[in-house]
Amino acid sequence: LHMYAWVNYYKKGPLNFYSEDDPLNKLLSTPKPPGKPRKKKNESWEQYGKRLTDWEASRPPEVELQITGAHMTQEYYTKKLLPDYIKALGDARLGDSSKSYYLMEDHDPSHGTKTTHNIAYRTKDESWISHIAHPPQSPDLNPTEGMWNILLQRTEQ
Repeated sequence: LHMYAWVNYYKKGPLNFYSEDDPLNKLLSTPKPPGKPRKKKNESWEQYGKRLTDWEASRPPEVELQITGAHMTQEYYTKKLLPDYIKALGDARLGDSSKSYYLMEDHDPSHGTKTTHNIAYRTKDESWISHIAHPPQSPDLNPTEGMWNILLQRTEQ
C-alpha cells in the first residue's frame, strides 16, 4: 500500500492511497530470450549443432520476476495521481496569481523526470507545470522526503 498527497504553504490535499496490485498499474513482464536458431540451407548439421550449442550456452538463466518496493508506471501516475496535482496547482494559481507555484517531486522514473519524451512530462508541460527536480530519497535536499518518512513510520505502527 502506498500513499500520495499534495501540500503547499496555504492548503493541503487529502492523503490518498494506491496499491501496486491495482489493475491499472500494469508493470512490464519479463522479456523473452531470443528464440532457438533454425538451420540454414547451406549449413551442415555439424555447423548447425555447434551454433545451437553456442546459443544454448549464451542463454541467460531463467529468472523469476520478483517485485520489491514501490513500483508505479508512468501511465498510472499520469492517469491517477497527476490530475490531482494539476487541479491543486490550478486552484492555487487562481487564488493568488502573483506567486509562482512549482511541483516538487523526487527523481522517480514514473514521474517522467528522466527524459522529456514521455507521457508524464508532456502532461505536465501541457498544463504549464514547472517542477523542481530532486534526487530520489534524499531528505537533505527534498523537504517532502522527511514528511513521507514520518508518515511511513506512523502507517507501519
